[in-house]
Amino acid sequence: GDDDDDGDTGLPMLRERNDYEEGFATSPPNSPRKHNVLGSSQLSVNSTSIIRRCKQLGENMFEYVKTLRGVVWSDQKLRNRFIIFSMEFLLMAFIYYFLVLFTVKSKTEHDNMLDSSEYARVAISNAAELPGLIAAMYFLDRIGRIRTIAMLYWIYVGGCLCLLFFTASPSSSASLELPTEKISPITTMLTDAVVFVMRAAALGFNQSLWIFAGESFPTSVRSSALGFSTSFARIGGALSPFVVDSLYHAHPTGTLVIMAICAALAALLIKQVKIDTKGIALEEATKQHNGHMCRQ
Repeated sequence: GDDDDDGDTGLPMLRERNDYEEGFATSPPNSPRKHNVLGSSQLSVNSTSIIRRCKQLGENMFEYVKTLRGVVWSDQKLRNRFIIFSMEFLLMAFIYYFLVLFTVKSKTEHDNMLDSSEYARVAISNAAELPGLIAAMYFLDRIGRIRTIAMLYWIYVGGCLCLLFFTASPSSSASLELPTEKISPITTMLTDAVVFVMRAAALGFNQSLWIFAGESFPTSVRSSALGFSTSFARIGGALSPFVVDSLYHAHPTGTLVIMAICAALAALLIKQVKIDTKGIALEEATKQHNGHMCRQ
């Protein structure tokens, strides 16, 4: 009698399982039953894929930091060069993107709408980057990387000082927010000319710095060192909108002075690299850097 009871209790469970499997197999593709089961399976697959990718990213970051610490950070001269280029990219992006935003901000200080003439002025200022790039390419192989970058930084400094002079208010030297009717056509023309030259110089030292940094690290650590040092440009670029929207609005003269100081610091800092890579191959540049570090 007990054996019959045990057999009876198992049959209903077996029949329910068979009915569930038969019902799932015959259910329409968009039925709630299949959606729940397949959705849970897909969620599990996606979660596993995300975990696998995060694990791979963590392993790559670990190897990345290990390379920098073992090769770059362990060598004092290489470490100093790495720090110099990191600061260079931070300062470069900070002053470059400030100027890009300032080009539009200065035209919309009193009116958020631009007329056709102001659009043309902004377009001309932006177009200055093309001759700036051509000029940088010319000077890089004529006077060298370091001198070219430093020269373009000093042009930027001079431009900031000219903007202070051309746009200073007669009643307050700390304000650049002049009513449009008080700005003479000559001042407007000179201001646009200064911004044009500054935009040309800005893209010049921007691209020149990328070239010089890529040539200044040994082949074994070039990708890691260049990738990490250029990441500081993201920080500088992130700070620029804050400076344009907040600091410039409150203290325009002081903001231009800060930009001039940052450009001057970048010009002085690039001189500390010591080794110029003009006219030499990457392999030769690596040998010169290694030999210079050994003599030091």
